[in-house]
Amino acid sequence: MRSAVHGHQMFFEGSLPDHATVVLLVNARLTKQDSQWILRPHDASEVVPRPYMHVQGLKQVVELCSGMGCMGVGLQEAGFEICLRNGCNPNMLKLAQSISDCPVLLGDLTKDATLVQACHAAPMASVLASGISCQPYSRLGDQHAQHDPRSATLPGTLRFGFLGRFSVLLLECVQEAKDCSWVQTTLAQFSSHTGYKISQGELHLHAVWPARRSRWWCILSRPMLGSIPWSPFPVVKPLPLVAHVLDSFRTCNEKSHVRFVRVEQVREGRL
Repeated sequence: MRSAVHGHQMFFEGSLPDHATVVLLVNARLTKQDSQWILRPHDASEVVPRPYMHVQGLKQVVELCSGMGCMGVGLQEAGFEICLRNGCNPNMLKLAQSISDCPVLLGDLTKDATLVQACHAAPMASVLASGISCQPYSRLGDQHAQHDPRSATLPGTLRFGFLGRFSVLLLECVQEAKDCSWVQTTLAQFSSHTGYKISQGELHLHAVWPARRSRWWCILSRPMLGSIPWSPFPVVKPLPLVAHVLDSFRTCNEKSHVRFVRVEQVREGRL
């Protein structure tokens, strides 16, 4: 066998899946014998076949840090298929299931077990989308960057994407992530080791919709795909107003509030 990054040669003592030429090995023991490196599986080892890049897989998405699945909703509208949603908050995944019948996976994306389960659940998906944690960079968060434990979602997503052989990694976060030196250094180091191309920029929702929300987006693509060009939103003129969406403001009185509560209770099966 040969490792993916540095091309180190080694022997594998065990059985491999039929017709698999690329595999993900998890929890195998690496030992050296007579100047030769040997990989030996044991009871806790996993050998997962991984596909080559193909056109069909470029429309299939695994969504990490999914929350209720908002990014996936947008990707579906753009023609993608969400195969799996992953998060570590069971309440948010429950909400996601109430919105979509897409399978969900509860687990920490930085753990090997989550990676293996995702590869089994979505074996042909080639796109990985991740709304990495914003608190390490946000003005409303602590802005401690890599010193905030939640920042592990960035290197965790990159590791997940590379080991899972995803062809495209789509990252989203607050604007401040784009200007964070640790974020940019992490991306540059990942690109240097793996060859993934980086394309990034900011999208400003107020350019096309009567709402103010700006986000950093980053696309990482495998070398065989090349760099995917980045294009910001076109600026709509005149700028959109609320009046373009709502012809009149709705009032919220006690009667309408009671009606809303009863609808929610019906949805939850309490009425």
